[in-house]
Amino acid sequence: IEVIDEMAFMGCGNLESITVEEGNPYFHAVNNCLIETATGKLILGCKNSVIPDDGSVRTIGFGAFYECEGLTEITIPASVETIGEDAFSDCAKLKSVRIEDAETPLKMGVLHDGYYVEIKRGPFYDSPLQNIYMGRDIECLSNGEPFTPDTKDEGAFAHKYANTEGLVVKAAIGPKVT
Repeated sequence: IEVIDEMAFMGCGNLESITVEEGNPYFHAVNNCLIETATGKLILGCKNSVIPDDGSVRTIGFGAFYECEGLTEITIPASVETIGEDAFSDCAKLKSVRIEDAETPLKMGVLHDGYYVEIKRGPFYDSPLQNIYMGRDIECLSNGEPFTPDTKDEGAFAHKYANTEGLVVKAAIGPKVT
């Protein structure tokens, strides 16, 4: 297999582990994460995934953890540069996200063929986040241009739960945030 489409594993929310045969020239698995070796794109995660902090992951792809029912917390390492649309959407138990400290902003948006296109839903849409640690600036992109989400933008850190279900979201800001 040379290519795996984004969302190829859609609906596999109870997946527990991910492995790739040793020597595969296109993909590898680390800590239950399926990674496209050449690009550093995390294509698939599961409820037992820990995103490697060894620099091998630069992008978390579109829908990589979509509907991952057992995922309760995740840490985004400093090496991650971008998070695609719906990356962690509909993760029913995802309560805590830690975005590690880094000098460069974390870009959130929709990356398609190397270009950012209009953002429709954010990476954490419909996930009931309650604790967020932001260790660096976040840059949201729509059509390649920065924008600031407001309360009407879908996916601005679990807007549905914060706005309609009254949950309290606690955010801690790290020293690298300007």
